Amino acid sequence: MKTKLTTLLAAAAALTGVISATAPASAQINWGPNSFDSAPTKNTLSQSSDAFNIQKILNGLNTQLNKTQEKNAFPDLSLLGGKSFDLSKLTVKNNTDIRAYFVNEGADYNNQLGYQALDANGNVAKEGLAFWELNSTDSIRENDISYTNLKQGDWVSLGSFTKGTTLNFQLNANSLYGTENSYGIYNSVSSAANPDGLQHARGYMFDSRYLVVGFEDLYGDGSWTGVTPASDRDFNDTVFIVDLGEGGFASVPEPSATLALAGMSLVGMFGVRRRRNSQING
Repeated sequence: MKTKLTTLLAAAAALTGVISATAPASAQINWGPNSFDSAPTKNTLSQSSDAFNIQKILNGLNTQLNKTQEKNAFPDLSLLGGKSFDLSKLTVKNNTDIRAYFVNEGADYNNQLGYQALDANGNVAKEGLAFWELNSTDSIRENDISYTNLKQGDWVSLGSFTKGTTLNFQLNANSLYGTENSYGIYNSVSSAANPDGLQHARGYMFDSRYLVVGFEDLYGDGSWTGVTPASDRDFNDTVFIVDLGEGGFASVPEPSATLALAGMSLVGMFGVRRRRNSQING
């Protein structure tokens, strides 16, 4: 399900730490309309002083809006010298503060993004809503409406995480207008915890700090389910960047190219395959 193939930067890291095989506990995140004020976003273009210059990446993306390239999967960011990152090993090495930056969405569904902090036994230590909605009129693909006026580069603080904590992201598919409309909650840390038992998130790490995550929001392996549209397994329904904080995670064995250059060189890989349908289950 999606359409503008999102892809930005790249490079992966070999992270230490292993999480329990136990699937994350069922979410207690407040996904509902009343959660709107609990997940404010801030525009990084004027407030971010991080080493990662997201402004340059977004500038590069915006100059490529009319350059489309048909893709059917989240790009292989190892083309920039990086390695695919195993999201099941997203375990904090040192105490750190974490942010999530919105990049792009390519879905017909009206999705939401939450997160969980899992302890060494796989139990949920804390959880919350990252982005109440993932629709954006400023996305790489054009959308017709965004209640939160979400822009590329907007970010939300996920708070402080202690050493040994594993970070799990959850995509609630098509739940914006009420959880009764949800087509499943998909986890980044464990395929076994997903409704179909399949992987629904992919990631690439930069400098042991910046993690690019792409989610697939449709159930199944691509075959017709009789309930939802067949999944295209392109992992571009929601794309965001996680700033894991300086020193929060294990170092990368080999240096990678700078994030700004990576973002600028990768923008041409974004593609569009279709325009958004009218709101679903609105």
